[in-house]
Amino acid sequence: MFMSRIVLQRLPDGRLFPHAFPEETYAAHKVIWSFFPGKPKGTPCPLHRFEAKPSPHFYVVSEDKPNDTSGHWEVKSSGYDPKLTGGDLLEFTVRVNPVVTRRDEQGKHKRHDVVMDAKKALKDAGKEKTELPAPGEIWQKALVAWLRARCAKLGFDFADGDIRVDGYMPTRIYGRKHGTPVQITTVDVHGRLTVADPPAFRKMLFEGIGHAKGFGCGLMLIKRA
Repeated sequence: MFMSRIVLQRLPDGRLFPHAFPEETYAAHKVIWSFFPGKPKGTPCPLHRFEAKPSPHFYVVSEDKPNDTSGHWEVKSSGYDPKLTGGDLLEFTVRVNPVVTRRDEQGKHKRHDVVMDAKKALKDAGKEKTELPAPGEIWQKALVAWLRARCAKLGFDFADGDIRVDGYMPTRIYGRKHGTPVQITTVDVHGRLTVADPPAFRKMLFEGIGHAKGFGCGLMLIKRA
């Protein structure tokens, strides 16, 4: 596996590409694919994350080295083979699309944003609007619970107080034909974790967390605490 940092140099019209969450989020998806022209159709999009500052750049985890033929990006790649043991303490950041899946009245599975789901649960419990916790508190509790429900399978553990949630943001994604946009929610989660199952944790680092991986979600960045 390779970990790459791909930094924007220039675009033909002089624009910076793109800001953190533009309406044209699909543009980022297309740029990522441009670095892997030989990938067969139907292959999952390489795991990636876009950052606008200090200059626009991507982090990418992939089986193959990315290659820019446009001359607009500087690509720096290195082998990615984290050496991990049980009990390792790591700092991390990950951008996720946090959803829960429930059956609707017709019995079909539908995905629901976890924050909106938490708000609905509070209202269904009889909470008046004036009684609801502050939005930041709802985000924090909902995202910690979402991560907690997945961490054992993904090979790590954490203390609830070591997790911080930022940037809860609905994002519109326009497809190839710019038809009706699809809306997803992205959240940045930061904190400390303990590696509990090194093989499962490595698998997660290579494959990501949650949904919307083709649109910049799921890549966990780590460093020693």
